[in-house]
Amino acid sequence: MAFVLTPGNVHDCTCLVEVFEAIRVPRRSPGRPRMRPGHLIADKGYSSDKIRTYLHSRRIARVIPERVDPLAIRVRHGHRRCGFDRDIYRRRTLLQSAQTLPRCASDEP
Repeated sequence: MAFVLTPGNVHDCTCLVEVFEAIRVPRRSPGRPRMRPGHLIADKGYSSDKIRTYLHSRRIARVIPERVDPLAIRVRHGHRRCGFDRDIYRRRTLLQSAQTLPRCASDEP
């Protein structure tokens, strides 16, 4: 796991590259740690061309829904849509919901 501490008014996607460069996944067997995750599941806030290009250059699979405005422009110019696996994206929602449950439970008396 990796994180970058920023001021509260900085959007998450501006630090994505720094976070990915800091990721080190230890192996079960001896050897160098993995530095590339299998895939990234993110929301529409991470749907910029810069992020998609970076992930493509590092060969990281991505499951990011597209915003409507860039999608319409790409379709109008005859380009294909980005791949989006709805089943994998549902896992993100499930994980995010499970993450907030302990916070909600701690507020109860």
